[in-house]
Amino acid sequence: MSLLKITSIETLYFDRIYALQGISLEIREHEIFTVLGPNGAGKTTLLKTIAGLLKDQPKKGTIEFNGRRISGMSPERISSRGIVYVPEDRGLFRELSVWENLELGCWGRRDRELKSDLEYVYSLFPILAERRDQQADKLSGGEQQMLAIARGILRRPKLLMLDEPSLGLSPKLARSVYDTLRAVSKRDMTILLVEQNAKMALDICHYGYIMEAGRIVLKGTAQELKENDDVRELYLGVDQETSGEKGYRYYTKRRKW
Repeated sequence: MSLLKITSIETLYFDRIYALQGISLEIREHEIFTVLGPNGAGKTTLLKTIAGLLKDQPKKGTIEFNGRRISGMSPERISSRGIVYVPEDRGLFRELSVWENLELGCWGRRDRELKSDLEYVYSLFPILAERRDQQADKLSGGEQQMLAIARGILRRPKLLMLDEPSLGLSPKLARSVYDTLRAVSKRDMTILLVEQNAKMALDICHYGYIMEAGRIVLKGTAQELKENDDVRELYLGVDQETSGEKGYRYYTKRRKW
């Protein structure tokens, strides 16, 4: 069943610059999806458009969530329907403590599962329990990312959208964050992540989209994308079987999209 369905949306900046051009995609429940692409491809714009953070956007097309149209709604109404967006800059209140940031993630909740959810995020990120009273801007980059994800989880979203969760993290810490996302997805949570680290994203996702210049140029299962020659060269590194002695090409193969 489709949780999120986007049909031919166009997002403009200053009413004349196309950031998204005819984007269509579907996100199914309880799976992990990724959108890959270079800087400037429109990946962040896509997430902001879904979240309703760009005024009067999209200009064309529709966005449906759980079978109901959400394009044109305010960010507050979209969030209340179960979509949580964790931005690239993590969106933390840096002057507040770890606990105070998590408390904001619980805002509006009165259900009995709140205590168990807090225990769950602490089990995912034990360092947050240790740093409970520490100011958020005193945390390392990796710890801030953990805090941002934990706060998002506490909203109990149906769709958790993450913008570059591995940005600025060491490979070991990035892998730890991704292992956590895999575990989180098993709790009836759908994840849509935007990444430049294609290998790491494709290792945990079920399905992926490649964006370039505001368009979807390729889509497929994680395995299909891993086996695609263009994806292997442009996003996963050089295909060693056809490279030169030093492991790289002296030219760029023409793309098929």
